Amino acid sequence: MKSKKKFHVNDNFWQNASLKTESDETIDVLHTLYDYILETLSNRIDEVRTVQNIMLSFFSNGREIISITVCKKNLRIYIHPPSGALFEPDARFKVERFNLWQTSFVRSKGMYRGATFWVSKLEHIEGMNDILRRIPNKVE
Repeated sequence: MKSKKKFHVNDNFWQNASLKTESDETIDVLHTLYDYILETLSNRIDEVRTVQNIMLSFFSNGREIISITVCKKNLRIYIHPPSGALFEPDARFKVERFNLWQTSFVRSKGMYRGATFWVSKLEHIEGMNDILRRIPNKVE
């Protein structure tokens, strides 16, 4: 079992994120999701990177499993197929909107392995936490 690691995201990222988005609430959502991801997936996350100071990327075994892009009106959260998450075709989520990636459909399981979610309000945290709990905490 991995020890609980501390990751540091540089101050430039947080400052640029605050300037990019129109809402302080969206920044609160970003901080909450960041903490929740590191807490619940501590056994999986090996590395956290920032990209152009507007995106956070979370890696497991060298593969990107989650990324969060800061946009003007919201956050765009990508759950990548290497995460191990599965989404039913008729699933509904308590977020602003979502898109299941057609290219990630696994015919044998009848489920999708990748998706994008848009959130901007604290009321979306519960829905995102439900989504993030679909990601196994261990690599199988």
